[in-house]
Amino acid sequence: MRRLLVLTLVGFFLLTVAGPLQSLFGLEMVAPDIPLILLLYLVMAARGIGGLRAPARPKLLSSSLDFAGGIAGVGLGYVHDLLGGGLLGLHSLTMGLMFLLLLWAGRHVLWAGNISVIAVTAASSFVASLIAVALRWIVGVLPSLATLAVIVAQSALCGVLAPVLMRLFRWIDFRLARGTVERGSLTR
Repeated sequence: MRRLLVLTLVGFFLLTVAGPLQSLFGLEMVAPDIPLILLLYLVMAARGIGGLRAPARPKLLSSSLDFAGGIAGVGLGYVHDLLGGGLLGLHSLTMGLMFLLLLWAGRHVLWAGNISVIAVTAASSFVASLIAVALRWIVGVLPSLATLAVIVAQSALCGVLAPVLMRLFRWIDFRLARGTVERGSLTR
């Protein structure tokens, strides 16, 4: 539980630092989805994907890290909503839906190495953005063609940043576990 709390605090720190850096580099429309990348890492760690601790036989919720990871993703999504403005609760609802989708993907998709992490993260970001656009459409905000361009750019940015952030999360996770976790394919 301590590892999850520290990883969530690191995610919160990255969210607060990402805002000013986006403004500095002129990336107001396209932003890395840090809650999604952390949620993806937590699902991977709980499922034993990429050489991370594997449970003996995964069920839908195979460990407390699954459930707590979902709560952390929803919480960081809410913090993302607070810091980014817009519809309050939209990103947290999207992270809750993505948590369920990633649990399914953890059982049915083969993830090994950085290329698959990039592809899965970019696809997850694309799906999360589509869910957010659909939820905004329900409340009356119509999507445009420019929205699709932003979704594609954000998916590419998340895919490129995922291996770096996951290495950071893995390093922190490894240090907090006091070296009891073997090296996985996410740290190569």
